[in-house]
Amino acid sequence: MNAQDLRLLLARLPKRMTYPYYAGREDAWLLAQHMRADTKVVTLREGPWGKLLNRPLVRPLVAGGGGVLRMIDVQALAYAGRNDPFETAPRARATQTD
Repeated sequence: MNAQDLRLLLARLPKRMTYPYYAGREDAWLLAQHMRADTKVVTLREGPWGKLLNRPLVRPLVAGGGGVLRMIDVQALAYAGRNDPFETAPRARATQTD
């Protein structure tokens, strides 16, 4: 790809974003993808996704959860504002009980 190709590509891109963007809008979605069920905040903080708990969008859920972050709350926050949140929401996982 040369400079002329890049100029043509950039000329075709929209000049304005079509949706409001704010830093951290994906934090709740990322957390929802990696949680398996309701989880203790302490456990989440120890894991690789613990840094997401301090993000402005997720922080109110952590503060109001009583030490447990509910999966349904995280998913509601992750898919808020979408036309059909259940179309792309993760399906419930089957569990085996003895």
